[in-house]
Amino acid sequence: MFFGELQRGPASATGVLLLASLSLACAPPQNASPAPNATGTILAIRSVPASSILQGRPAVEIEVQSQRAFPVRDEITVLRIGMQEFLLSRYPDSGDTHVLIYTLTPEEFAALADGGLVSVQYGRDDRADRWDLGKLNKALRR
Repeated sequence: MFFGELQRGPASATGVLLLASLSLACAPPQNASPAPNATGTILAIRSVPASSILQGRPAVEIEVQSQRAFPVRDEITVLRIGMQEFLLSRYPDSGDTHVLIYTLTPEEFAALADGGLVSVQYGRDDRADRWDLGKLNKALRR
């Protein structure tokens, strides 16, 4: 019997053994540990008088960088500051995947606590694979 063929009638011992072997081969290792968190830095926090992402409204951009690239994935990158999550991001015009630029409204930025922990991750909620960026220093805003 080839993989993908259906066998009609009662299951044979060989077929059950084959399915059990396939199930075991596909199971994740029991002792696998998640990838360690990477670190990075906040390069800049800048006020933008008219952001194209916010349809010409003012914005605050937070530019972050890491030695480990932020890979292009089929999942959104999320900037977490304290318990807040921000989703509007882009790579710089140069295409450097070691840098991401997040766009917040001035009101969102004002509501953040100075000193809040900052991280980037793929997807929402708490994730094991993330980039820790230190604490927010609102005095960096230019």
